[in-house]
Formats: sequence, structure tokens, C-alpha cells
Amino acid sequence: MTVARPEVGRLLIVGAGPVGLSAGILAGRLGIPTVIVERHPGTAIHPKARGITIRTMELFRQWGVEDEVRAVGVPRETRNGVTFAKTLSDPDYRWVRVEDAETTGLFSPTVGAGCPQDRLELVLLEAARSLPSLEIRFGTEVQDLLDHGDSVTATVRDVESGEVSTIESDYVIGADGGRSTTRDLIGATMDGPNALNSNINIHFDADLRGLVEDHPSRLYWIDNPPHVTGVFATLDGNREWLLNVVSDDVDSFTEEHCIDLVRHAAGILDLDVRIIDVLRWNAAAQVASSWRSGRVFLVGDAAHLMPPYGGFGANTGVQDAHNLVWKLSACLGGWGGEGLLASYEAERHPVAAWTIEQSRERMKTLVKAQPNVSDEVLQSQVAERVDGVVFGYAYDTSSVVVPDGSAPPVVADPAGDYVPVGRPGHRAPHVPLRRGDDRISTIDLFDDSYVLLSLGESAWQEAFDLTARDRDVPLAIVEVGSDVEDTDGVFAARYGLDVGGAVLVRPDGYVAWRSATSPPPDAKDQAMSVLEVVTGNGGS
Repeated sequence: MTVARPEVGRLLIVGAGPVGLSAGILAGRLGIPTVIVERHPGTAIHPKARGITIRTMELFRQWGVEDEVRAVGVPRETRNGVTFAKTLSDPDYRWVRVEDAETTGLFSPTVGAGCPQDRLELVLLEAARSLPSLEIRFGTEVQDLLDHGDSVTATVRDVESGEVSTIESDYVIGADGGRSTTRDLIGATMDGPNALNSNINIHFDADLRGLVEDHPSRLYWIDNPPHVTGVFATLDGNREWLLNVVSDDVDSFTEEHCIDLVRHAAGILDLDVRIIDVLRWNAAAQVASSWRSGRVFLVGDAAHLMPPYGGFGANTGVQDAHNLVWKLSACLGGWGGEGLLASYEAERHPVAAWTIEQSRERMKTLVKAQPNVSDEVLQSQVAERVDGVVFGYAYDTSSVVVPDGSAPPVVADPAGDYVPVGRPGHRAPHVPLRRGDDRISTIDLFDDSYVLLSLGESAWQEAFDLTARDRDVPLAIVEVGSDVEDTDGVFAARYGLDVGGAVLVRPDGYVAWRSATSPPPDAKDQAMSVLEVVTGNGGS
């Protein structure tokens, strides 16, 4: 067997699903020479996941693909409710309104969306291919990884031709899903149950519009024993649908049986149904024993698997990539230290574990929800807020965050409630701003550098500017009241600043440091100490 001459890149990403493509886009926007390899011949052919949280849509907005994602997704009005009925044609259906931050845009300049994974991947693929430093190879699988300490050699195989070659890179990101080869190669295992239940997704074409046009919903829960109990989800607001059924015997479901299930769930036994695809899968709740081995990192389903209830899985994976890629870029750029890389798993592992717990709780709640309970009970069971899961997690114990001694906000329901706060370790809150003639958000300011936000003119500006220049740390300085206008007058309260105070926000939009007031005389020394910590280069 002949092995081709090694190729060289700064970053190798294994997997071209939503998380791998997102990691590639992030790397490409930072100018990192990157190769993505994917063992399948193309993007996903099954719609799979649909829910996209606001936090992920904020990134899509930043990458310039928000409008494209919405254009190929399901109509926005379908996200405002959930239906319970015996069949889809049952006139006695129960419709429950779901009003949360995902539909109102309360905490963000954007709102959540529903977009089937197969369509989402095509949008992300087009965006990724537009980046000159990014190369994508389908039909290519990783067979081995050899970490040399200062680089990694990946042995890859062309699936069609069988040709084996190698790729040399500084770092590797494993975004290759629940059956991750990357995870196996670094010797990590998955902890937790791998089969909470067995499912079948029936992807089909049928004209069901007339049955739901007066109550469009995120989900249509069907309870029609003994024929079928399951959940309908529209994929285009028109003819394309999914029916999910939980069963201990999904492997025996024939195409004829799937058609029969769709007809009984719709309540129309002669319904014209065309099966497009069938996917069998198990709901799991697992976290990898390790997310890193040397220069190899795991993200997304390779690092964690969670039940689909709440739609957090792919979104959590995209946030993993968002947390990791800028840190790799910092180390490649020479200004980031080992502490940044060590912080990746320390920050993201607890978030994944907690999100899995919330998914399991929602799974219990939704399974119990039945159309014969009172309106009040049904509303409480279905319309549980998830704002805390989407926005509320914090990295306040991270080694690359400088605490300011303040206490975190107290909320009655950590999963449902979210309080915007500019405390170190928390997501920098959304505040509407005006820059010239443009209306923007603070969220739009955070991308490829640290950002120092000050309330009015502040001596912190010069201190951090000089120190960042000395250390080649990318830093943008934005003065609220001069560079941008606080149109709603809420910036000071939301970020916890007095005039002259400042916050330092990381490229991933999380607060790294805050001083509520103007600096003392030794501001430059303090700025130097802060930058040492937040860039992972030590300090205290």
C-alpha cells in the first residue's frame, strides 16, 4: 500500500455535520488554514434535528447566514405552539401557546429558528466553501492519529479509491458524531446510558396542510392507541414531514408499516403517503470521559450525546466549537497560552452535563403530558421556559476568567429563568445600540478579538490598549456614549458599570473581566495582570 506525501495545515477537523462545518467557518473567518474531512460522500440526507436556539442564531447572524437559514427553515409561526390530539385530523385538538425568548427575541437581537439539519448543512457548506483558507473533503475517513507533541499526523483514506495519505496539522478537532472515530483514537469512553429509548423517524411527503393550517405548531403530539403514539413535525410548512415513534421494535418496521403509522396518526386511512427516508436511533445521555488528548479535541456529539427533548444537542455542539476555535487561533497566533486550551474542557464539560440533565427532565415532562389534563397543567408541562439553558450557563470558575467578587444572579428556575448580567464568566448581555445610522446590538461587537467596553471615557482604555499592543493580543475598544449610543439607556445597569468602568469581553462573547469603576493609578499593571490570566499565560 502506497502512502501519499504528507500534506500540511494548521487545523484538521474531522466531520462535516453542523458542528464540524461551524468549527470550519469559525476557523476560516480567523484565517486558519484548515482541512475538513468527512467520511460520507456529502452532507446529511435525513432532516434529523430542527431546533436552532437564539444563541446559535446569533452566530449565524455574525457569519452572514441567518437569512439563508430562515429561508430554508420552517415558517416562524410554527414555533408559537404545541398541539395535542388523538390524530392530526381530530377536531378536538388542544393547542398550547409557547411564548419564550426563542420566539420573542427578549434577550437578543435575533430569535430562534427551526431548520431541518439536511438544509442547514447545505447553508453552512456554502458559507464554508466561500472561505479561502478552508478545504473540505467528502468521502475521506480518518484511520489513525499520531500526536508528536508539537503536531499531529492523521492517516486518512479515500473511501472510494482506497488511497491512503497523511495530513500534518497543529491541532485536530473531532466533530465526527456519536460514533466518533476521533474519540476512539484518543482512548476516551462515553459515560452514561446509551439507550434511554428506541426511536424511528419517518420522513415522508403528504398533503397535511388543511389539517393544521388553523393551529400551526412546533410539534403535534398524537395519542391514538393501539395504532400509534408519536409526534409529527413539519419540515417546510407544506408537504414534508417527520413522524417520530418510540418503540422497542423499530428494527422490524417495514415501509408498509411506516405508511400505516402515518395514516393512523393523521386520521386519514387512505392518505396518499410517500416515504422519503427512515432513520432508527436511540436516545442517549452520555458525556465523554475526556474531551482532549494533547493536541486533539472533541466537540459536539463526539463529546456528548443528549436526548432530543428541548433541541439542545447540535446547539450545544456549535457552542463547543465557538468556545474552542478562537483559543486554538490564539495559540497558533502566539499570544494564547496553554491555560486557554486547558480551559476548553473545564468550561464546556459542566455545561454539557447540565444540559443533558435538563433534556432528561424535559423528556420526563413531555412523556407525561396528555391531552386529557386541564389546560393549566398542560400549559405548565409543555410551555416550560428554557432561557436559562440557552443563555444562563456561566464560566465563572474558569481559570481564564478574572472574578470581580460579585455574586451571580439568583433565579428560581435555573433552566427556565435568565437574568442578563455583565458579571465575569457570563454571556455579555444584549443591549440595543446605535452606531452612526445603524442599529446594532452589543452581541454584534464580539467576533475575532477581545473587546473592551467602557461606559464613557475611561483610563482603562489606554491601559488595556498599550498592554494588548505589547503582547500582540487582538483588542477592540468601544466607548459607549461616543463610539456607540446606548439607545435604551440600559447599558450601565445591565453590565454593572459606573461612568469610567469597563468590561473585557472574549471573542466568544463571554465576559472575562470587569471593573465597575474608573481604574486606580496602577491601571496598566492591572491590565497586564488581567491579560496574562485571560489569555492563558498565567498570572493571578
